[in-house]
Amino acid sequence: MLCQVLSIPIVVGTLFMIVTIREKRLIAKGQPAPGTPTSADHPQGGTLRQGLRANGLEVIFTLLFLIYPLVAGTIFKSFLCIDLHDGPEAESLMFVDFELECGTDGHALLLAFSTLMVLVFPLGIPASLFAIVFYFRKELKDPKSPLRVQYAPICGMMKPTHWYHSYQSISIGL
Repeated sequence: MLCQVLSIPIVVGTLFMIVTIREKRLIAKGQPAPGTPTSADHPQGGTLRQGLRANGLEVIFTLLFLIYPLVAGTIFKSFLCIDLHDGPEAESLMFVDFELECGTDGHALLLAFSTLMVLVFPLGIPASLFAIVFYFRKELKDPKSPLRVQYAPICGMMKPTHWYHSYQSISIGL
């Protein structure tokens, strides 16, 4: 369980570090900031750094959405105990870790850790994504905003005028 819970911060942190290092290298080479218009010195303007951020966030959000259900499910399964035998020799073991007996000090510690992780992952990640979209709501209304391009994995399918609930219809040609 601990490996799964730690997988999200490790993956996100590693990818964020890679994007940050790559962006520092682009800054050292003299690349302008995202949103900078094109010029004679920089024919691409700030699109190179903007694209790096957008691609990095897309990979981070894609992996986050792939790992999130597995981790959230494991966290909630840590609250379950299974009775293995009937009668006087009955054992009640944790569903996630059969080496840990329910009702022990280790079980209580794991329940406290799992309660904290419910606040961090299943509730914290969606709340954080909502906070990002809500904080940048004015910039996200503009379809040509560099910030909208950057946060496309979160709000790319949302209509700019109704960023909070309406999705554009996706037509599949059959």
